[in-house]
Amino acid sequence: MYSKLLSLPLLLGLFLGYFHSHAQSSQNMNLLAQWDNNALPSKSGIVYNDIWGYASGGSEYAIIGVVDSILFFDVSDPANPVEVDGVAGGERSLWRDMKSYTHYLYGVADQGGTNEGLIIIDMSYLPDSVHVVKQTNVFFSRAHNIFIDEDAGRLYVAGSNTRSNGVIVLDVSTDPENPSQLSSVSLNGGYIHDLYARGDTIYCNHGNSGFYVYDISNAGSPVELGSLTSYNGTSCLK
Repeated sequence: MYSKLLSLPLLLGLFLGYFHSHAQSSQNMNLLAQWDNNALPSKSGIVYNDIWGYASGGSEYAIIGVVDSILFFDVSDPANPVEVDGVAGGERSLWRDMKSYTHYLYGVADQGGTNEGLIIIDMSYLPDSVHVVKQTNVFFSRAHNIFIDEDAGRLYVAGSNTRSNGVIVLDVSTDPENPSQLSSVSLNGGYIHDLYARGDTIYCNHGNSGFYVYDISNAGSPVELGSLTSYNGTSCLK
């Protein structure tokens, strides 16, 4: 696989400012470097909102979601992160999510009137730059989260405006720059806050409704395998 998550200590050390004073001296984590830009816009006091990792050609990259864009950093030298490029989203959003498939990055945003849809970015030009190859509202105009099962070549869309009570499944393996929709289905748990997929199974955090697991080997007809609807912290999920 071309992509991989960067180590948790590195990601926290580089970008999550709050934890610098609260967690970096414990839990076997050490601060290696810090990057911040006071000129970046904020929304409701928030500047940064998500992070992903990508590796190719012997180099490692951190991909950071901010209020109005997605930023790319070369972190091959963990002590000296270098910003190499950025992609404007077009809207200002508290929530962004990004996932990679081969050398492509797929991004979504979710906040009020956000109308960004799905952004597809070609990362094959790194370390010099990245290029937007498509931005489409065909499937949705905003979404809270996405996950890509790289082995299956499926992109799962959670919390979208067009399927708020379930999941949209896209095929990204056939033509990564032009995904096709396999299904848009409702699920018993309703709105999905976040999810993870592996093979025929998706694991869904349905927010206050709890945790559900589905067999989605047939993308158009998922089958609930089990659920956990009452546990500590359920009411804290938003």
